[in-house]
Amino acid sequence: MFQTPGDTFEERANFWTEIINKARAYPAGVAAYCKTRKVPVDSYYGWFRKLRKDHPEWKDDLLPPHSKQSKMAAYRRIKQPEIEVLEKPQRRKFSAKYKAQILKEIDSASKGEKTAILRREGLYASHLHKWKEEAAQGSLEARKRGPKANPYAEENRRLKAQNEKLEKKLRQANKIIEVQKKISEILGIEMESSDEN
Repeated sequence: MFQTPGDTFEERANFWTEIINKARAYPAGVAAYCKTRKVPVDSYYGWFRKLRKDHPEWKDDLLPPHSKQSKMAAYRRIKQPEIEVLEKPQRRKFSAKYKAQILKEIDSASKGEKTAILRREGLYASHLHKWKEEAAQGSLEARKRGPKANPYAEENRRLKAQNEKLEKKLRQANKIIEVQKKISEILGIEMESSDEN
């Protein structure tokens, strides 16, 4: 186990100040210097923390190199390249005329020529499959993308609005009944009980 030479704190501090200054200047780094002097790296950084308030020249290397904060400081010291903002790619849109032309060309081509046409136009077989389905349905026009409209959405909205109106009327009717009960109690009139059960 390593023991710092010296009887007083000042003698030990002088020993570590010399070690730290030499280690900071050592080309291979602190860990390599500590290894050559047979000094534990943990002890080095322990004394470094104790003595750094008296040595402002050490402010650039406050932390061990393997610590997260030290790595972040080193990262900040390196000049970062400017970030290049790339233009957002645009989705290709195909007109009905273009689709019809390609389908006609594909129909008249042989198998080997079909793949050459696809490569030339930058298309996939899935494009052709989809366009053939559209042609069979009678329209090659581009359809609006996104989720399809729910056929029950309008009816659902109407029923919810109707339900809210009915609940409002029910609340009003219940209030009227409560008022009638209170008036009948005040006047001493017995109301006919309705068989709701």
